[in-house]
Amino acid sequence: MDGHFITPSGSTAHIDIVGQGRESDFDASYVRLNLSSTSHDDETVRVRFTSPTLIRTALSQERHVEFSPDVQAHLATVATLREMDQNPDFGAPSDGERTIQLGPGEVLDLYTQPKLSDRDLRVYIERRVYQHYANTDLSQITPLGEVDQQVTGAGPRDFLRVSQVLAQEGYLELFETMGYDTMPSIRGTSKLVRAVERYGAVREDLMSDDNYAAKVGAAAALTQRREFILAQRHQYAVALSHDELTAIFRAVAPEVETVGRNLLAARGAGGNYGNLAGC
Repeated sequence: MDGHFITPSGSTAHIDIVGQGRESDFDASYVRLNLSSTSHDDETVRVRFTSPTLIRTALSQERHVEFSPDVQAHLATVATLREMDQNPDFGAPSDGERTIQLGPGEVLDLYTQPKLSDRDLRVYIERRVYQHYANTDLSQITPLGEVDQQVTGAGPRDFLRVSQVLAQEGYLELFETMGYDTMPSIRGTSKLVRAVERYGAVREDLMSDDNYAAKVGAAAALTQRREFILAQRHQYAVALSHDELTAIFRAVAPEVETVGRNLLAARGAGGNYGNLAGC
């Protein structure tokens, strides 16, 4: 693992394993990791595996996997990425280490993530490839692996199939693949880089206006701002110049600040916050 990951929702993360061992006063093993993310403050996470003997037995019988230190580090990484996406309280301020606790059932669940749709998997690959480019350069192949499979629920055949579409459209270079049981070797192109920087992903794979409107309408915190948000989305879709994009950002920034303050206040978080429009 190269330490750089992405969640299906698009949050990027850099994870460093900094410690492993057994709890001194509890029947558990643990993995400590440092997490840097675009969606959360940097923090230390402790992933605790309770009843490790039962976990070892469950993994051996159900997955034919040994509960080794390397596997524990791998599972801790997957659990942290899942928690980032699925737990709405994960990004809230915490005192000291954040703890994720996993028993035998939760560990086995890490291998059974519902599979993303082909479109969502394409978006995941586009952002994953861009993330790797941003930390290396365009000459490097993106190291897809088991973590990518577990956070998306997709297998090597799924990754190959959607990568073929992106390769035919000129967004990826796809190299010879050794069968359907091996993750494809892919490398991004400048066309992909520009698409992700401009739209967040290949534009054809992003949600339609109808889907976007439904998403905004379903968010209670955005109910009173729905028409404004949809209007700014339309302006963004047709904007061509830097000045147009800057104007949209300055219009949206105060709304983002207001929604963010309201959500933090609802969770009891106070304090002073920065001014986006002044960035």
